[in-house]
Amino acid sequence: MGFALRTPRFVRTFGGLPAFATTCRRDPPGFCCSPYNVTNPTYKALVEVGKAEKTIFLGDYLASRETQYQVNDGLQVVENGNATSEVICYGRRGELATNSREQQEITLLSLQLLQNCLMLVNTILVERTLEKHGLWGRLNREDLRALTPLFHTHIHPYGMFELDLESPSFLMVA
Repeated sequence: MGFALRTPRFVRTFGGLPAFATTCRRDPPGFCCSPYNVTNPTYKALVEVGKAEKTIFLGDYLASRETQYQVNDGLQVVENGNATSEVICYGRRGELATNSREQQEITLLSLQLLQNCLMLVNTILVERTLEKHGLWGRLNREDLRALTPLFHTHIHPYGMFELDLESPSFLMVA
């Protein structure tokens, strides 16, 4: 990113980094980066830096299969997380059905707590299954990267669950 700050356009606009830093200090926080302030030279400079970064990333993406795999894997994780959110908030099709900021915040915090609990249980189940069958040594780098605790195929949101406190936990069985 350092090379982008030495471009002729940047130097013409700010006279170099000291002027850029002064502009950032002078403007109120967030002012120079607001999309409503497109005439601010700081905003324009940051947009240009962002364009350069995007171009560099796209060049790397097109040239490297490894980068393509990493981006695709990241997208799969995000999509899996979205699908899990939909399953957990099944009564509302995964949507926030209220305009109340407080209700939205409670729903999102509850969703995050449930996702964390789900990931904890799934992590324990996967680890115990791998240990039980002695598979840790057979996993290669791609297999380990593909392991994720955010899966939900074993959840039945419409089902009936009986809780028997006398029987051993399903975590102990796995």
